[in-house]
Amino acid sequence: MDKLAQRVIRPTVEAVGLPWYGWHGFRRGITSNLYELVVNEKIVQRILRHAKPHVTQGTLHQSLRSSGAGTDAADASNLGRAGEESSR
Repeated sequence: MDKLAQRVIRPTVEAVGLPWYGWHGFRRGITSNLYELVVNEKIVQRILRHAKPHVTQGTLHQSLRSSGAGTDAADASNLGRAGEESSR
């Protein structure tokens, strides 16, 4: 994976004027962008290869805190969950 980063990803990221923060930052950036694009949470989970949905949800909350994003992205992560709260 490091060879891929050195030869392909890092040069591409830097060519567009962005800093390289390593794989962790790269994955968090992808996660943030997917949620901003309102990609279904299950699809994000598969892209990130998370076995458990709560791991993906935790990643979303970390991304929201670090980006200062508002409730729009949080609302997007709850798409398809209408009615869950009515059972409480």
